[in-house]
Amino acid sequence: MPKKRNEPFFNDGEVEAKGSRRINLTSGLAVRTVILSAGRGDWLKRRHTEMFYAAKGAPEAVVKMWSGGKTFRSVAGALDYVSRSGHLTLTNEDDEKIQGPDQLHALALEWRDGGSPIPDESAYKEYECFVFCAPKPVDPGTVYSAASEVISEAFEGFQYVKVMHTKETDPSPRASEYPHLHLIVKSRSLAGDRFRPGWRSVMYLRERYAQALRDRGVEMAATRKFARFRDAGHEKPLGAEKPGFEIPAEDRCAFNAYSALWERLQTGGSLERLQAGVIAGYVHTHTGIDLERSIDRGGPSRER
Repeated sequence: MPKKRNEPFFNDGEVEAKGSRRINLTSGLAVRTVILSAGRGDWLKRRHTEMFYAAKGAPEAVVKMWSGGKTFRSVAGALDYVSRSGHLTLTNEDDEKIQGPDQLHALALEWRDGGSPIPDESAYKEYECFVFCAPKPVDPGTVYSAASEVISEAFEGFQYVKVMHTKETDPSPRASEYPHLHLIVKSRSLAGDRFRPGWRSVMYLRERYAQALRDRGVEMAATRKFARFRDAGHEKPLGAEKPGFEIPAEDRCAFNAYSALWERLQTGGSLERLQAGVIAGYVHTHTGIDLERSIDRGGPSRER
């Protein structure tokens, strides 16, 4: 991630589109974009860990990108919303506290004029909003600590504010029972790089958030949709009594992924084989398939 520096911003002056790139007319340099995602190799290493915790029944870590805007008026409204009109204390990237309508207004003006300024009108999003959630039993302090660790690492060099919402502290009559942390981050860093969000960015944040929670003793998983079985609640899979039953197409990707992981763990040591047993139990619960018998016979078969 880009660090703060005293060099001129890439985005100073007008920016003109040149094919798939955007060129700064003042400096003549291409405006860079920042994408939060790891390489495929890194993801494949983490996938085994995430699938193992999913098989143990750990809940999914939730990170949502819920809004964004192109104008100063829009970002001022977002700051007012997450702070509940100044009733809740915001914390910025320098760990400074912002509370009350006056400080909130000063923060909005600082974002408009300082760092990478936010124009009155823009062709691009000038800020993004995220929310980090957790189940009700999780301590709000743990959620705040884990999310803050991820945010400070992922958005180093960007201006942002964060605030914790809980049932006890949120003055809204529709306050959620689930502790969650709101994050608003400016799309352009202090170095002028533009953050380009997408599903890869959200997945990266989910994985890092789940790991940060596990580091604090809270088991969470962050798997992609294709790695989760469709019918998680069936004790007896539908159609299990029918001869020649095949896995539904919606579950095929998940079954193949867990089968490959199970085979790899089977060749490891005692800990890996223990993990393979957890995977096998998870697959059997959700599909009725015995992985060991299935692999020996060269294909999935349901116990009858």
